Amino acid sequence: MSKRIKYSVGDVFAVDLGDALKGYGRILKIDEPSLFIELFKVSPKHEQTLETLANSESILSIWCSNHGITKDIWSIIGSISVKGEVQIPDFWKRDAFNPNRIILVKGEHAFEETEEENSYEVAQDKIKDAQPYGIFGHDAVKMRYEHELKQQGLL
Repeated sequence: MSKRIKYSVGDVFAVDLGDALKGYGRILKIDEPSLFIELFKVSPKHEQTLETLANSESILSIWCSNHGITKDIWSIIGSISVKGEVQIPDFWKRDAFNPNRIILVKGEHAFEETEEENSYEVAQDKIKDAQPYGIFGHDAVKMRYEHELKQQGLL
């Protein structure tokens, strides 16, 4: 019988990026079986301490499945308490029927309208700091994290 892995808000975990590189994230919110996590903007070439991570900024905040934790793919290394209410960032997604159309999701349910009446189409430049929308699997989290680290010159 396999061991049940327990986790809670504030738990910090390590993400194996291959080639002895490690990224780090923290659970901000739990909505079983989904987790809202942040991934830290740190160099994956160096081992990080909880103290260093507590003073690091996020590079990405996304919803993901809990499988990274429950399948022991990501290892919990400690906890950093989450202070205050977690702010859900704006998200963006492509329209399923028109891939040229981008939809901006504000909060958990609202869409931002453009100048055109009743249109939810948002120009690419309006999504600025919005994160990709959806619930990511552990492999998709790793790929997106690597992409963001490369964009920041950290990988």
